[in-house]
Amino acid sequence: MTVVRRLVTPAAALLVSAAAAGPATAAAPSTVTAGTTAVRPAGTSFRALDRAGVRVLPLGDAVRRGPRIELAATGGRVGAVAAVEHHASDGLALVRGARTVRLSDLQLRIGRGSARVTGRIDGGARHAVLRIARRAFTVAPGGRAATTRPSTWTLTGRAAAALRRRLAVPDLRAGGFAVASVGLHLVPPGTGAPTVPTPIPVPAPAPPAPDRPAGTVLGGAADWGLRASFRSYIEHGIAHGRIETSGGATRNPDGTIRFGTASGTVDPASGAVDVRFGGTVYAEGHGAGEAAALRLWITNPRIVAASGATEGEIRGDVRSKSLDTNEVVAYPDVAFARLDLTRGQRTSAGGVVTWTGVPATLTEPGVPAFAGFYPAGSELDPVSFSITTTTP
Repeated sequence: MTVVRRLVTPAAALLVSAAAAGPATAAAPSTVTAGTTAVRPAGTSFRALDRAGVRVLPLGDAVRRGPRIELAATGGRVGAVAAVEHHASDGLALVRGARTVRLSDLQLRIGRGSARVTGRIDGGARHAVLRIARRAFTVAPGGRAATTRPSTWTLTGRAAAALRRRLAVPDLRAGGFAVASVGLHLVPPGTGAPTVPTPIPVPAPAPPAPDRPAGTVLGGAADWGLRASFRSYIEHGIAHGRIETSGGATRNPDGTIRFGTASGTVDPASGAVDVRFGGTVYAEGHGAGEAAALRLWITNPRIVAASGATEGEIRGDVRSKSLDTNEVVAYPDVAFARLDLTRGQRTSAGGVVTWTGVPATLTEPGVPAFAGFYPAGSELDPVSFSITTTTP
C-alpha cells in the first residue's frame, strides 16, 4: 500500500477561494487513482469504547500499521469539492467479546459547506457516520499528489446510538473517534485521463453479523511474489510477457502481489490457520492470449497450518499451460507450496496475527501446476500475511 507523503506547498492548496485555487481547478477536478486514508483511533467517543473493552480493528483489506489503520483509496476526485472512495468491504471492525460491529464502505466528502464520512453499519443503509473537522487538501507541484493534515473525525449522533446499542456501551455519545489524514495520487485534468472518475463497481453489502465465533477472520491480506526470477523472466526476459492481477489482488511497488479479502479461521494461541485470500494473478509469455506458450493463473490462495505445526501449505486454484503442451489444465485447491513456519516471524496482539517472511518451496503437486517450470523443492518467494480476528 502506497502512502503519499504530505507535500508542503501552500500556494497549491485546494478548497480555498476561487482566486487562489484558479478557475480551472473548480471547473475540472483531478481524478484520484490511488492513495491511503490513515486512521488513528482517539478522542472522547473512542475512550468510552476503550473503557468498555471495545477494540478497533482493520476490516477487509485494511491493514494496521502501528497505532493507525490504513484504507486504500480506490477512486474519487479533488477540486472545489473533494471525494475519496474506498473498497466497499474495507473499513473498521469494533469488537467487544462476541459482539462485532462493522463500519464499512467508507466514503469521504469534503466541500464548502460540510465534511463527512458516509458508510454502512453492519451492511445497513448508507448514512453519515463521522464528521470531519475541515482541512484543505494540499496539492503537489504538477498536480500529481494531494494530502491533508491530520484532522479529527467525530462520531455522529446516529452512529453513536447504533454502536451504543449493538456493543452495549451505555455511556457512548457523539464525539471524537479518530484522527485521520489522507494521501492521494492524482491525474490532473487535461492529461489524457477523464476528469470525472469511472464509477467503481461496489458489491452488495454483507448481511449484519454482530455475533461471530471466536477465531473468525474479519479481514487481512497476504503478500507473495511467487518467485522473483519468474516475474523477471516473464516481464523483462525473453518471454516478453505480462503479469496481471484481478479479483482483489494488486501489485505491490516491489512487483510482488497482494491478495486481500481474507476469510476463514485462526487460533492465535496455537497458531492453527485456515485462511483464504482473494484475488487472481495471471502470467503469460512467449506469445499473447490464447496463443501464448506459457500461461498461469493462481486464484484465491489459501494458507493452512495445523495447531502447533512447524510447516504449512499454500493451496490454491491453479490453471496452467506449459511450454510443452497446448492444453490448459486445472489444478483445483492444489498444495502448491510448503511453508517453513520455524523461519518466519509471528506476532499476535490485539486480535491481529501477523506472519512475516515465511520461506516457501515448490511441492511435488505444484510442479505441473507451475507449468513444469521448476523442480520440486525449488525456492519460491517468502510469504507475509496479516489477519484480523475476533479473538483477542
